[in-house]
Amino acid sequence: MPDTTIGVSLGRKYLRLVQLKREGGADQIVRTLEVPAPEPLDLSFLMDDTKRAGWHQELTTLIGDLPVDATAVVAIPASFCALRVFPVDADLTDDELAEQSKWELEHLVLSSPDEYYYGSDRIQAEVGLTDTAVLVAVRKTVATAVRELLSGLGPRIVAVEADVFATQRAFEQNYDLDDLHPTMLLERSGGRLNAVVLKRGGTFRFLSDLLPELADGSDETTAAQATRNAVERLARAQGVLQTLEELSGIYLYGEDLSEAFVDALRDTSEARVEKLNPFRRLRLAPDAIDELVLETRPEGFAAALGASLW
Repeated sequence: MPDTTIGVSLGRKYLRLVQLKREGGADQIVRTLEVPAPEPLDLSFLMDDTKRAGWHQELTTLIGDLPVDATAVVAIPASFCALRVFPVDADLTDDELAEQSKWELEHLVLSSPDEYYYGSDRIQAEVGLTDTAVLVAVRKTVATAVRELLSGLGPRIVAVEADVFATQRAFEQNYDLDDLHPTMLLERSGGRLNAVVLKRGGTFRFLSDLLPELADGSDETTAAQATRNAVERLARAQGVLQTLEELSGIYLYGEDLSEAFVDALRDTSEARVEKLNPFRRLRLAPDAIDELVLETRPEGFAAALGASLW
């Protein structure tokens, strides 16, 4: 029997779904779907019982039947989560990492850590005595609301994760990291800028900032210049790089990428800029995705595709 995983991403404007089938050691995308949100999907919408219930009914109709024996993984916006990257000794045991992660959480959130689901992952360095740990936490009430929104669709939800990690998984499935230079995954979501910096050998950094120049209706050339400056400033402050010239490439993903913005970012950035194509190395069943979507805006499915690869 083939294994089926449903990847779901909750974006600001759309819910996206990717159905992936694993059979005989091969992955195939058999279905994709995007459903517009009735209004910008933020925490206030998600936590509103009436709005959530209304959209749940609409989703049940639009999505239709999904395999009941499938599992589902949901990627939620990083802004719904608390994230921290911190150094750890390479010889730290799993129990010691769990203890340090709890301490980090206590100093990361304002309310009781008991109100959160959290977990951490270690990224082993190829050289040196220090690894990197990545902690992510989400309020239990938020995770419950996500499950309620998607309940009754068939598959069992086995994980709720931050979309930056799902997108990283989609990238690594379809591209190769440069041996020497870091790579950046960059999302524009409303007025927020999110970026992940990856490097072979264990480097991971998450950068995020609110930029008024990115708000809806902004001039795209101005938005691109502000993005370029903010990315370089944030990366330099965290000691990741000094200039964008050091990057092997910037891969754009998310919902708010107009061609004018992409072209302007190419013109203002020293690094190579392209849209992330999460379907680049994957087999697609006939009619799995609309050809126009595949050609013009595949980057919108990055988080959903990455979630399906869980």
